[in-house]
Amino acid sequence: MRSFVLFIFALLTAVSPTLADALPSADKLASQGEFYAKHRRYDEALQCFQQGIKADPKFAKNYWLAARMLEGVDRHQESIDLLSKGLAVCPPDGHMFYFRCNAYYAVGSRDKARADIQRAIEIDAHDPYYVMKRADLELDAHDNESALKDYNKTIDVIKADSSADKATKRDLAGTHAMVEIFIANIYRNTGKFQLAVDHYTTALNMPALVTHREHTLTDRASCYDKLGKHDLAAADRKAAAVGSNDVLNDLMK
Repeated sequence: MRSFVLFIFALLTAVSPTLADALPSADKLASQGEFYAKHRRYDEALQCFQQGIKADPKFAKNYWLAARMLEGVDRHQESIDLLSKGLAVCPPDGHMFYFRCNAYYAVGSRDKARADIQRAIEIDAHDPYYVMKRADLELDAHDNESALKDYNKTIDVIKADSSADKATKRDLAGTHAMVEIFIANIYRNTGKFQLAVDHYTTALNMPALVTHREHTLTDRASCYDKLGKHDLAAADRKAAAVGSNDVLNDLMK
């Protein structure tokens, strides 16, 4: 009987590592979830991230990936609770603070949102999305001066990033164009029309500005009118109308 028990024990100790190796790691589950999310299979993506958290509760990426899925369906409090749980056990992670900031903002907790984005920036001051989010919150609080400072800092961070791959550079270029528009909007709303025109023009000259082009032309036209440059304003409105018609024609094809 004793030899039989030892035999069974030997089998278990031999098989257990193999079974453990067969289980997906937290990193693999994160990658699988990202694949599902890319193909809009959001429920399956969320399941992968949740399984990844169970596989390794200290692997931060699955927390903020899961939170991003929850945010996408307006489950803000669940996102906050999940990220708070992760931040209690994981090493400090900027993405977790960033996504919890978004969730706090969505439920109206502005002070907590500002505190979280500040923590994210303290962890990584070179992430342009963290700096841009702080600028958004400052603008929301009607602090135009601080918002302008952080939007310009966002552009500086983007320009300084030489390590990004091709896809990331494309995303950053689009972000840069949008930040130029945000800056222009502040100047337009505060009566600094020439500065607004300068930033609208910078954005319009960037190939990355795919969306919002017609709207940006219309906004620049309003600034030209304020400056008495009515011919330029008319030209912008005409260009905006042509662009809108092109979009409509493409949709009807």
